[in-house]
Amino acid sequence: MTAPVKPSVVDRTAFLRIVAVYKFVQTAVLIALGLATMRLVRPEAVASFEAWVEDLPVGYVQHVSERFLNWISGPTNRIMILGAALFGYALLFLVEGVGLWLQRRWAEWLTVVATGMLIPPEIYECATHPSAMLFLLLAVNVCVVWLLAKRLQHELALQARMQP
Repeated sequence: MTAPVKPSVVDRTAFLRIVAVYKFVQTAVLIALGLATMRLVRPEAVASFEAWVEDLPVGYVQHVSERFLNWISGPTNRIMILGAALFGYALLFLVEGVGLWLQRRWAEWLTVVATGMLIPPEIYECATHPSAMLFLLLAVNVCVVWLLAKRLQHELALQARMQP
């Protein structure tokens, strides 16, 4: 009888580091968006954003930008709530990234659950506003969740077989 083959430490390390880098990129994007959103509290920043939106070619990006502008033109606390939400998600992605970089099992579970919960809204966005970027992000997130879940399932099965 041969002992079960353990997954390669190098493969696990490389995979988790790639996912961690992806989470760090998401963190940086969300922090940048959060900072940009917080600047919209100032009236001169809103005026500059309005001018930029008017210069956009007519199409989906202009439509979304105009809707965003109308939304933030409401009470100031909307901008603060949006900024706080962006920073909150950035913090979540940062925690996931650091945990994955350090190869912590809890980070793998957190990533599966947190990223998995974002997939249904991403599917909705792809259905209502299809774009190549949205489909790419959805595909990457589905792959990350599926691969991490398969790894966790495989490692749990290995642990169960090794127990007497």
